[in-house]
Amino acid sequence: MTGSASLRIRVVLAGVAFAATACDAGDTVQVIGTDPVIVVHDFSSGMQMQVEATLAYDPRSKCLRLDFRSGPSMLPVWPRSTRPLIHGGKRGVQAPTAGRMVEGDTIIAGGGSADWASNRPGGVKLPPDCLPAERDFNAFVINADDPISVSSR
Repeated sequence: MTGSASLRIRVVLAGVAFAATACDAGDTVQVIGTDPVIVVHDFSSGMQMQVEATLAYDPRSKCLRLDFRSGPSMLPVWPRSTRPLIHGGKRGVQAPTAGRMVEGDTIIAGGGSADWASNRPGGVKLPPDCLPAERDFNAFVINADDPISVSSR
């Protein structure tokens, strides 16, 4: 088995384990805000993959997304006490472990990817086009226990 095939299998298995964990009875997901729309979670555990991405805003869906240097965008799923905001005409969030983050900022965060196109947590209703299309893993659940680093452009 090649290294990349082995990595893909580990990531898929980790995603399956995370999806099972994320569905525990005490875990909840909510959509909050209207512009921007953000998704927050109260998961009791999460994966520890670290990513670096640019926070972006889609005016059509009014949702925030994470844009990566290589690969498709993902919907960020923030820790529960994160709130949407508009600052200086830019959309973003106020997160407990990072403070203010707005579109254009680069963030480094821990967490894990999830397939919400076919396995969305029950009762979560997202605006159309919030989830990136044609993706196996289209949401990135940011771990509440890890600090988020932010650098502005």
